[in-house]
Amino acid sequence: MSAVTDWTVETLVHALARRKISPVEATRECLNRIERLDGKIHAFITVDADGALAAARALEAELAAGLSRGPLHGVPLAYKDLCHVPGLPTSVYAPASRASSSGRCSARSMRWSSP
Repeated sequence: MSAVTDWTVETLVHALARRKISPVEATRECLNRIERLDGKIHAFITVDADGALAAARALEAELAAGLSRGPLHGVPLAYKDLCHVPGLPTSVYAPASRASSSGRCSARSMRWSSP
């Protein structure tokens, strides 16, 4: 079987729905790939591994309880740094060296609402 990070979103969605992989496992695979490659490609300004794993654990618990927020429930996401994520820096309207915590869009507003 190929690496989770090589799967399409559709393949990952089906694997999560069938419990072939958990949100925590998928998130760890993504974080491992970021750690392995980002030193060369510099695609991320900030990686919140602890926050990503905490969110994945919460989503996994919801799935175990029979709750689903929709077809992307448990799929790891990366937010562009121009979106404000509470507690993380953003570089919207500023050079990366002057990243601040202000921004015009909020990841909180983009999150799935509770069922």
